[in-house]
Amino acid sequence: MFSGRSEEICQLGGVLDGLGPALTIVRGPEGVGTTSLVSQALAARTHLAYVAAPVTDADHRALLAERLELEGGADWPALLDQLADRIEKTREKTVLVLDGVEHLLAARSRLPTLLSVFWARIRARALPFHLVLVGSDPEALGLLGGARSPLADAVTLDLELGPLPYREITASLGAWPARDRIAGWAALGGMPAIARWLDPDEGLVPNLRRIMLDPDAPLLRAGTDLLRRTVQSPARYASILLAVAQGRREWGEIATAVTDFRSSGQLAPYLARLEELRLIETRRSLDAREGSRSRRYHPTDPFLAFWFRFVLPNLTELERGQSADVWTRRIRPFLDDHIRLHFGDLARAYVTRYAERLPGAARETGALWGPGYALDVAGVLKGGAVCYGSCSWEHSPVGEEAMGPIERALAESRYGFGRESRLEVVFHAGGVGEELTRRAAREDQIRLVGLEDLLGTA
Repeated sequence: MFSGRSEEICQLGGVLDGLGPALTIVRGPEGVGTTSLVSQALAARTHLAYVAAPVTDADHRALLAERLELEGGADWPALLDQLADRIEKTREKTVLVLDGVEHLLAARSRLPTLLSVFWARIRARALPFHLVLVGSDPEALGLLGGARSPLADAVTLDLELGPLPYREITASLGAWPARDRIAGWAALGGMPAIARWLDPDEGLVPNLRRIMLDPDAPLLRAGTDLLRRTVQSPARYASILLAVAQGRREWGEIATAVTDFRSSGQLAPYLARLEELRLIETRRSLDAREGSRSRRYHPTDPFLAFWFRFVLPNLTELERGQSADVWTRRIRPFLDDHIRLHFGDLARAYVTRYAERLPGAARETGALWGPGYALDVAGVLKGGAVCYGSCSWEHSPVGEEAMGPIERALAESRYGFGRESRLEVVFHAGGVGEELTRRAAREDQIRLVGLEDLLGTA
């Protein structure tokens, strides 16, 4: 699971190899693997760790004192002074990990201020101390590393984790057909806590049934369980996520779908909270003018989109053991529609991270849309060339019609205008027709990227 985290492990290890002092924050949504990453980076390093649970402040201090072999019963300033005294006396390099830091903050809201006083002493005496704060709640982590935090200037490294790259999920499924490998990613996403349930020796359908469709599936209620843990009034959030999962991207589309709101203005704080939780993200067209209000809302990972679109509406039948029927009648006929909604994300990830069929990877990627045009992929490569990409998840070979969205975007959008090199890329799932193949052979700016290219197995 950590083959896709080598860069982050290297970053964290680079800080920890220093003498210190250094304050590191490792953050990410629930299930993204923050604890596992820190454990991996510290596996060969001497360190102390305290994993916080939702207990009282007094219990936290008592447990931490015991863990650090300090005098119990002290308040936070005294406890931290004991730790600083010991490091100053021994001058031994000390690494302390506080995991689940949101629970510490919930029990003692002034903890960032108390830590800032402690850290001022650590820095003033140049003590060999590393403090690693790990958590998943964005509001709590903002109190520690945000611009207004008293610790803001002290942070050496603020490492935010997202889902694993798609190839780290699909590579383990090498015995599956290419379409099934991508379907597996589109259903389960890139969160390590979810992907760990995959069994490559089983096929796509047995995996989906065992993981989230059967009555005893571990993720049968994953979406509602997550909302209950993270928000108040989960019902409205669930309705919004259902609308986004079904492909509603514009503000008005979402507001219309969520009939519980009396006006579209009520939607704003819910969208903001979902974005804060990294469950959705706001996107703007790459050619949007500064201050443009044109935006679209997308799931940050396809798993929750799959769950809210296919599991939530069918919970009654799934609880009754009817997963085979639900799959046959309510999921399989619409699975391609779901994958189409996320195929552009996969193509953009290819351009950003891999790009073997291009002159180089991109330093900027996104999408383009406006009156009369919409393009799934666009970006500027590190070498300066601009790429424009259309995506087709069809089963049959694509023809020259796949160039239509690119040509319309080139005619209507100013993005990349004036660049000497402009590449036109067709991402396809069903092969390429003879005419487009011949045209790509004649015109060097046209690139064709198939499933095996995307998966890195071509």
